[in-house]
Amino acid sequence: MVISYTHYPFISSDMLAKVQSNQASFNNNAAIASSAVFSKLKVVYYYILTLFYKSMGNYSDMTFTNSTWTNQHIKALWKPCRKEKTITESILL
Repeated sequence: MVISYTHYPFISSDMLAKVQSNQASFNNNAAIASSAVFSKLKVVYYYILTLFYKSMGNYSDMTFTNSTWTNQHIKALWKPCRKEKTITESILL
């Protein structure tokens, strides 16, 4: 059995949205935000990371999170990917 505690998701839809909108932020510096080519490459990179992260959810039988925000992101990313429906919801601590 694999039990996971997630304090902060490795990648989130918020991070991807900032890159897609070319918004300079904590995860998207101004040089990348101002370049269409680098922004497109970073979006592809984030999609690959998201697929990897979602696939890791397949191995978690039970997931604990530390906040409502994290819990919602984990539910959105991992729940549809679980092979075993042992625990169908992540648990907010």
